[in-house]
Amino acid sequence: RPFESSTIESAASVTSNRSVDAPWILSTFWPTSLKISNTWLRIPRAVGSSTPRANLDFVTGAAGLEGLFDASVTAEDVTLGKPDPLVFLKAAERIGRDPARCVVFEDAHVGIEAGKRAGMKVVAVATTHPLKALGAADAAFENLAGLAVETILAAVGLR
Repeated sequence: RPFESSTIESAASVTSNRSVDAPWILSTFWPTSLKISNTWLRIPRAVGSSTPRANLDFVTGAAGLEGLFDASVTAEDVTLGKPDPLVFLKAAERIGRDPARCVVFEDAHVGIEAGKRAGMKVVAVATTHPLKALGAADAAFENLAGLAVETILAAVGLR
């Protein structure tokens, strides 16, 4: 299921001139409205993907998301794919953040495991698996429509 454009539209109401100390490390799918809320909140962003860089570049370009991430880590940057945590650990390192303060958005079981093994908080989104199958994550949602950043941070215990 594709994300709706209202994924985290209420994030702008949190405040537009402060930083949130919980960077997003995203997998190979992106809540499209994060580009709006992250701009407002200045949340550091990285992509951690087990796919080749060419695939990542194609998808971010096709989705209109180029230039919205501070760093990316792809298959060329790691020796093992997910569920090995290295892809997420390198992403956190590239944005200069403690993994324990990072939030991973994932829709795959191996990605959830990789995020947890990296010591990060994991938000699972039921795009490829039913919600009830995503229990290993810190929080799981059918979709991110209408969720405020503060709600997500509270759900994973960072607020």
